[in-house]
Amino acid sequence: IALKKKGKQLVGLCPFHDDHEPSFIVDPTKQLWNCLGACNAGGDIYRFVMKADAVDFREAHKRLGGEAAEPPAPTSNEELDWLERATAHYHRRLLETPTAQDYLRSRGITAVEFAQTFRIGYSDGTLSEKLPAAGKQALRRVGVLTGSGKEALRGCVVFPLVAAETNQVVSLYGRSLEGRQHLYLTGERRGILNPQGARNAEEVVITESVIDEAALWSIGLRSVMPTYGTTGLTDEIVAHLVRCRVSRAVLMMDADEAGRQAAQEMKARLAQAHITARAVELPKKDAAEFIAAGGTVEDVRRIVAPPLTTPTNEPRPALQVETAPDGAILFTVQGREYRVRGLSPVGLDRLKVNVRLTAGSNFHLDTLDLYQARARALFAHTAAKLCSVPEQSVGADLLSMIERMEAARLEMRRKGADDEGAAMTPQERDAALSFLRDPRLCERITADFRRCGFVGERATVLTAYLAAVSRKLLKPLALLVVARSGAGKSALQDALCAFVPPEELVRVTRLTGQALFYKDPHSLRHKVLSIAEEEGATAAIYSLRTLASDQHLSIAATRTDPQTGKLHTEHYEVFGPVSIVTTTTSAEAFDEETRSRFVQLTMDESREQTRLILAEQRRRHTLAGVMERATAEQVRRLHHNAHRLLRALEVVNPYIEHLTYPTERLISRREQEKYLALINAIALLRQYQRETKRMAEDGTEVEYVEVTLDDIALAGELAREVLGRSLDDLSAPVRGMYRELQRICQERADALGCAVNEVQLSRREIREATGWSDWQVRAYCQQLVEMEYLYLTSGANGKRFVYELAWQG
Repeated sequence: IALKKKGKQLVGLCPFHDDHEPSFIVDPTKQLWNCLGACNAGGDIYRFVMKADAVDFREAHKRLGGEAAEPPAPTSNEELDWLERATAHYHRRLLETPTAQDYLRSRGITAVEFAQTFRIGYSDGTLSEKLPAAGKQALRRVGVLTGSGKEALRGCVVFPLVAAETNQVVSLYGRSLEGRQHLYLTGERRGILNPQGARNAEEVVITESVIDEAALWSIGLRSVMPTYGTTGLTDEIVAHLVRCRVSRAVLMMDADEAGRQAAQEMKARLAQAHITARAVELPKKDAAEFIAAGGTVEDVRRIVAPPLTTPTNEPRPALQVETAPDGAILFTVQGREYRVRGLSPVGLDRLKVNVRLTAGSNFHLDTLDLYQARARALFAHTAAKLCSVPEQSVGADLLSMIERMEAARLEMRRKGADDEGAAMTPQERDAALSFLRDPRLCERITADFRRCGFVGERATVLTAYLAAVSRKLLKPLALLVVARSGAGKSALQDALCAFVPPEELVRVTRLTGQALFYKDPHSLRHKVLSIAEEEGATAAIYSLRTLASDQHLSIAATRTDPQTGKLHTEHYEVFGPVSIVTTTTSAEAFDEETRSRFVQLTMDESREQTRLILAEQRRRHTLAGVMERATAEQVRRLHHNAHRLLRALEVVNPYIEHLTYPTERLISRREQEKYLALINAIALLRQYQRETKRMAEDGTEVEYVEVTLDDIALAGELAREVLGRSLDDLSAPVRGMYRELQRICQERADALGCAVNEVQLSRREIREATGWSDWQVRAYCQQLVEMEYLYLTSGANGKRFVYELAWQG
């Protein structure tokens, strides 16, 4: 290039464009060049070789003199470690240097947390005084110290630049407090300030300088990243944007000709990475100056907001709809294919489905409620990033799909798919109605339990069945079946669940502490919640107790907004009514407060009941038993249909003023509610045996059935055997053991001719006489001692435990 001296500079024709008037300027003192013409480019000798020869920095570095010409970027762990130590030292100095802090504030960087978050520092020349020889050598190699040992960034506010993947400091940028010079460590530009600004963001604001980015971050705009000047959009920054699936960028360059030209070049470069970019200009020269002059985050957001587009009258492409062989609904539009599964005809207040969006070779899969705007927005946002499709188009597709799925769901309801009595034939419906209208309905229920393989007491079986029916009441019953291992509590639970229609049963083995709070709001409504064992529900005691008592759960939880990254509070609610059924071997299951919410059932553990169960087990191997097993499924089907036909009616008790309940104990306030719920469940079960009445008032109509004296009589019979146990000081298993001990002591007293309370029994004798386990004998005898039903006459200091009845008579 032919250069001519012009003052202190050299001028010539630019080699990078068709130049007819000298516009290529070289400053020998600063070792910089600049084109004032169409190129509007410039830089040092490295930038000239890179642009002239179309090579990267490393290749330009070799062509200009080899590896020794510039210090290499820090690569060894030792160098990176010393760079981290230098960063920490600079950060401490900033916190102790008011003039550096004042400079940041003068540039619009007022957020105190900015310096802490990004470890901003200040170089005051004291670093080398703190370093050993090894540290000085390492920092010379990376360019923090010059060959003479001075700090390269002295007098600058220092911004650490980090590797996006590891957040490890790999370079430093300095901004001089005087003269506003931009200083970098020698070598190739490395690192990023605020790499998290591109994470979970669809659109990122890109500034021309680090100071501009810092000012925007300080006022609350967090999805922002800097470049390092008009030619400082590095490959590392672009790669990070691609890796974070950023789809749009707002280029906020300086409001001058160089900034505008840089914005055009960056737009083209980002387009190659499939990132749509647009440029905006602030009223001031740059972002830092605009914010220092009083600009707010609202002002900036109005400027960077996408321009409003004039709506067109062109109709959106229609969704093509078809049904897959497996029942899934397929929607297709403009290369986007949606597969929808899980559409249910019930629950018209929600539209929860599984949606898979496929675009080319990419796909996004999620389960969401399409009636919730937040769920649709999150699906569209994530799908746009994963599948490279327009977010607005996905949102519009989902709205169009809602209309089609609502129509499909109404058609499913019209056809009766999965609705009450969905699969019932007319003959099955007639059989279920005949079953419900049978005056001997309760006897048939007890007999059907036996036909399906369960042998149990009439009161226990009927109470369990009525608890399942009570799920259709506003205040249903909750069951806790307490019995020894092997007594049949799980068999009762299994038999009961087998009689409940599958769509009205929620059966789990274990519940975590907050599992119920995050279920769909109406997923438990009018259903039976069966938990295998009390141990599996220990973590969810509070939610179970609240649900059993209030039939409603609510929780306020903090969540991170995917759009803004800020925390916000979301409310979740779950509604009943729901009947809860669980089992346990421990008489002290849960806590007393929780147990009082449940109706506690026990199993008959007598030898006579054992004899009946063993006889039934043998009978199953006879021809009659084989035939019963063959017809058991028909029996269960009959009960499913009967439950489906039961309507959730109100129950009115015309005899309520004549009912009484024991008042001696405070627990009666809760126990009477169970008694009244038991009456209502009986009346609801017998609804087809009486008239369904209606009452209208102020435009509201209520359908109800009335309680009869027969209902109250049956409830009284069951309450005496079941609810009466709650008024006992002892739990049912402990009371059972006490009765066994009374019997054994009476038999021995008669044989020995002594008083009953003089008979002594050891733990071993109790185990052998009752067949109870060692754990049960230990635990139950301890409770009887504490309640003063037994005396412990021996057992201290290694002696065997011996008990006698605490009874005088």
